[in-house]
Amino acid sequence: MTDYYEILEVHPKASQEIIKKAYFTLAKKYHPDVYPDKEFAVKKMAILNEAYDVLGNPDKRRAYDAQRNGTASKTTQNNQSRNTSSSRRNSSQNTTERQKQQYQDDSTYDDLSPLQICILRALHLAKENGEKIYNPEDPLTLRRVNGIGFTLIGKKEEDKYSGSYIKSYWFTILWIPVFPIKEYRVLSPSLDSYIIISSRRSSGFKLLQAVAFAIWGLIIFAGVSSSNSTSKKSQPPKAPYKAVNKAPAKAAPVKSASKLTPKKGVVTGYVKGEPIKNNKGYSTIEVDNSQNSAPVYVRIWSLDGSPRPVRCFTIREGEKFTAKNITPGNYDVRFKYLYEEQDAKAGSKSQPVKIEEKPSPFGDGIQYTSYSLTLFTVRNGNTRMDEISIDEI
Repeated sequence: MTDYYEILEVHPKASQEIIKKAYFTLAKKYHPDVYPDKEFAVKKMAILNEAYDVLGNPDKRRAYDAQRNGTASKTTQNNQSRNTSSSRRNSSQNTTERQKQQYQDDSTYDDLSPLQICILRALHLAKENGEKIYNPEDPLTLRRVNGIGFTLIGKKEEDKYSGSYIKSYWFTILWIPVFPIKEYRVLSPSLDSYIIISSRRSSGFKLLQAVAFAIWGLIIFAGVSSSNSTSKKSQPPKAPYKAVNKAPAKAAPVKSASKLTPKKGVVTGYVKGEPIKNNKGYSTIEVDNSQNSAPVYVRIWSLDGSPRPVRCFTIREGEKFTAKNITPGNYDVRFKYLYEEQDAKAGSKSQPVKIEEKPSPFGDGIQYTSYSLTLFTVRNGNTRMDEISIDEI
């Protein structure tokens, strides 16, 4: 009788998976569209199809094996005829049982090499565990270029019968595993080679992927946040900002006549119509009139080049006012009291004030001056007020 196993070039005890792979390999080789001798290819394909039609069907293969081995009997044939429908319904279950029996019985591997035995055992184990049998036509990429690529790492769930075990397939950057992709059951005939048996994504591996995804999400988010923060830090901070050089001062105001009445209706703020200059910085000058009983008229003068007033404002009695965005430079503050009956006969002028700005040594912005001038005597004040004429204000 025709030896279909010889035609498909497989061992009589080969698994259905091996028979299938052998058939497709030979069919690709001898297909009439590929093979040079088309007449021979047509005949060869007919024989291959006939062999696979028998050996590729578990029921037909059992009958063929019985006939081939000379062990078939009428009783067996009658039993097979009566149980054909039942056998079809339970073919999957019977196949699994035969695989388990074959997996546990070394006597079925008598004619195979040790490596072939290990491969068959590993294939049976993979099918029992519901793993996807690896397709050699879809090669696994293990190349890395400049440390970027893919690698197999780890070793777990080693099976003592087949010698197979599970390795994790990771994407690497600079040879460092950064993200898990899949798990593979492998055999290792030598220290530097693997035979891929099957692939899977177990529940534990899915959890590992979720954790890796979350970690990389946090890293990317932190990187974006850090980038935005660095971008913001590269720009000068907007006023108001924490003062660096706060300089409290005291003033020696001109004594006012006790009978004069403080001017009514004065509003704290810039005087309308007066220009607001030197406003391209971040420093501030605060004028404190909170402990005086009369409102004041104040001018801030720039002393760089020709002295000139750059800010003009009034402050009610008992209040304060802060001139913001002062450009770095040298300044003094001049003021006079406001009365109902008459204008003040003299005013006062502070000592020169130096306004500075410089980058913070910690790289978190710009340090600048926040100067405070009180129009009344304070303990430990460091600015003296000089009397000036009304025309100098």
